[in-house]
Amino acid sequence: RSLQTKSTVIFNAVDLSLFNGNGIVESEIDSIYEPKTKFEKHLKMITACRLVREKGFDRKLNVCRELHRTGINFTWFIAGDGSYKTHFQEKVVACGLADNVVFLGRIERDKLKFFYVKCDLFWLLSSYEEAYPLVYHEAHACGLPVIGLNRGGVREVINNGVDGFVVDTEEEVFNLIKYDKIIKINLNKWDREAHSITLLYEKIESVF
Repeated sequence: RSLQTKSTVIFNAVDLSLFNGNGIVESEIDSIYEPKTKFEKHLKMITACRLVREKGFDRKLNVCRELHRTGINFTWFIAGDGSYKTHFQEKVVACGLADNVVFLGRIERDKLKFFYVKCDLFWLLSSYEEAYPLVYHEAHACGLPVIGLNRGGVREVINNGVDGFVVDTEEEVFNLIKYDKIIKINLNKWDREAHSITLLYEKIESVF
């Protein structure tokens, strides 16, 4: 019992000098987004990760197909490269979604925030049992609500219904988007200090 009262779990934190939405008005990637903003109601989604099958790209493509079928306007930006990229690009074309999916290639970490702040949603439906996927908090720090698959540490990173959603099925994702539940997420209360890597180090140093 005494050990329980003297121990604290310290989660990984975010480098807020890299991930933030402060003062970003326009950026070098505005030309990529501008042609996609002609619709009054237009959802912009982004994924940033290795482009491998296990990261849930087929799941997300199935959701995109349903969004397109029901007339929901969207663009999905994919930042990253990997072994599945060529095959997945072919699948996107075969589904008739070449105009809806933009492959950005590998983006340096210090550039990602410029893409994040232009989007409405970060999503990653990975099959991996990841311990504590920090990528969701990096998106949070840039003001993005997130969607993650109910696997491993995703349940610890995402406060379901508060700063994003933890889902089990593609249908859940589709319904979150269709019924505008994503845009109702308000990240103004997301505690940046609690997730700051600088403050995390300060807390650790204070112990010694």
